[in-house]
Amino acid sequence: MLLTLNSCSSSAVAATVNSQLNTQTHKESTAATLKISPKKMSFLPGPPISLGLIAKQQRHAQKLHSNYIKIQKAVSKVKRTAGKTWYVFSGSTPRGWDCSGLVRWTYEQMGVTLEHSATKQLYSGKHVKKPNVGDIVAFSYPGSSRSFHVGIYIGNGKLIHAYYYGKRTVIQKVSEVQKENWGAKVTYVRILPSSSPSEATL
Repeated sequence: MLLTLNSCSSSAVAATVNSQLNTQTHKESTAATLKISPKKMSFLPGPPISLGLIAKQQRHAQKLHSNYIKIQKAVSKVKRTAGKTWYVFSGSTPRGWDCSGLVRWTYEQMGVTLEHSATKQLYSGKHVKKPNVGDIVAFSYPGSSRSFHVGIYIGNGKLIHAYYYGKRTVIQKVSEVQKENWGAKVTYVRILPSSSPSEATL
């Protein structure tokens, strides 16, 4: 079949085809630069995107993944103290610590320095509804703006904490600690945003 176009229409079609080719070429070039499959660039809308924006997003994803690794390593270390380290008032090492001392030490393993105070740690980061591994678990009495106890969330509804004098570091369900303290308010505090390897991929 022979298709005849007038000069005006021909110019418009040519311009459209050139634009589409330029966009496709840019996407393939971007994919090659970032070393990812061109198929994964298919989500990109019409006009070419900024390489600078992609690079910025990549750096952010790498930062989140780096935080994830730090958190996993620190939590793995502190979990090994369960049943071993005794509660020591004002202590902040595995030789002996109190609740905020345990939290402080755990975050030191991530390169973060927190104050040795349950209340200060309550306000040291972003309050979130759904906890991630490594988040601080802070307990407060209803109506109080202060925290009387803190620990580290380790997943599956549990935390590791230095509970009280005469007791070793223990892993418990958050709900159990809440119940044992007359229905205390629980706040999850996120210091380091992170993402798992699967979440960090493009």
